[in-house]
Amino acid sequence: GVFDPTVGPVVRAWIAMRGDQPSPGAIREALNRTGAEKLMLSRDYKTLSASVVGMRLEPGGLRDGWVVKRVAELLSARRLVNYLINFRGACWYGSGLSVDGKPWRVLIKNHRTHRAGLVALSNQSLSVSVSLVPRPDGRSGRKGHIVDPRNGLLVQESRSVAALAPSPLDAEILSTATVVLGSQAER
Repeated sequence: GVFDPTVGPVVRAWIAMRGDQPSPGAIREALNRTGAEKLMLSRDYKTLSASVVGMRLEPGGLRDGWVVKRVAELLSARRLVNYLINFRGACWYGSGLSVDGKPWRVLIKNHRTHRAGLVALSNQSLSVSVSLVPRPDGRSGRKGHIVDPRNGLLVQESRSVAALAPSPLDAEILSTATVVLGSQAER
């Protein structure tokens, strides 16, 4: 699929190359150690194991959503009803209403950091994923940072996607997967 948390071996291959593209053989080898179908859940649902050596879960594509979901659970446990969580400007969760009695308003920006619109949140989450980020090696320009789990390559088309969902985790997965789909998502 277009969202695969087992893409860890591919991410490691890219990290080992310090931002340069791994060889086709290295990508193929890494892809052989990915795929949710290679995961096994114990009968008591307490243990997850891999059927291949070297498989590694990569939480990057769902990290922000998980953090926001966890913070919302902590706030709700303290009986807070109206709050807005903004994590790194990439994932939001609006619970209840803002102080003016209306849904929380969030300004979203596109991949060029221009205003893209306002979104009203009330008991729902917004996640924004962008395909290109400033180069980590200090060189000028932007570079892909989301791996397409179907081919092991970084998404290189410049795009940003905003996704709404009841759960921050679902919104995060949807926005990341839609970046990977690119123009295929428009069909």
